[in-house]
Amino acid sequence: MPYGIVLLPDPETADRLAEYAAHVGASGEPLMTIGPAAPPHLTLLHADCGAEAAQRWWTCVAGALPPVIWVRLNRLAFSPISPGDFHVPEGGVYAGLEAFRGRELDAAHDTVVRCAGAVDGRPLTGIGDAFSPHITLGVLRRFPAHRVELPADLVTGRFPLRPALGALGRYGTFPDILGPE
Repeated sequence: MPYGIVLLPDPETADRLAEYAAHVGASGEPLMTIGPAAPPHLTLLHADCGAEAAQRWWTCVAGALPPVIWVRLNRLAFSPISPGDFHVPEGGVYAGLEAFRGRELDAAHDTVVRCAGAVDGRPLTGIGDAFSPHITLGVLRRFPAHRVELPADLVTGRFPLRPALGALGRYGTFPDILGPE
């Protein structure tokens, strides 16, 4: 089963991101937008492993990562998704906020990849140079029909995100956060 080590924002930031996601996807016929059933997150790695291995992975990660990782977002991005995609089998349009790859974020990614290898977790997302940190806002059927502005408050500062383990859900979401406990 696929699991992921993700970074979660505080509740206030999560609400702000969900509100913005609803605006972004309003005219794009959303298949999914972030919100209570699909919490906003930045994925460090998705990996295929069993439940026991996922808990060992989390134990390794939790002991090695700081309790908060600061992330800075830099742009709003849209990208077509071809049918047959692992996360979006029917295809669509990705809408998300891309993050800067700084030393702290890259070090967290490297730690998560190393710990996944220690439990024989098979990576399902980009690693190393292919790591593309972002917060998915939603998956749309088509590009938005309205002009979408990026609010200054989402790109002018850094956000504190906390590591967590989750079971991977539909469209790359994490409806079930399993840790920290």
